[in-house]
Amino acid sequence: MSTYEKSLVHIPNDNYFELYHLEPSLPDVSVWDYGYSYLVIRVCRETGLLACISRVFGAHAMDIIVMAAYVIREGNAMDGIDDWQSDG
Repeated sequence: MSTYEKSLVHIPNDNYFELYHLEPSLPDVSVWDYGYSYLVIRVCRETGLLACISRVFGAHAMDIIVMAAYVIREGNAMDGIDDWQSDG
């Protein structure tokens, strides 16, 4: 991420919540209830992405989706994906 891109990231602090009369909130509880991989796969099914990838890549489709979910969640390196997959 470039310095410019980093400058666009907004991380609210206590002053932000006080100024806009907002309560800090926790991340969506459904992620904790279902797990990140489950939600990614569900979205892929509902949007038709899973079917599209399956037509092209066959049996490797689910591996591709899980790897993409890992990269989105953990960053651009694939180091540690084996441990991440076994946690669920």
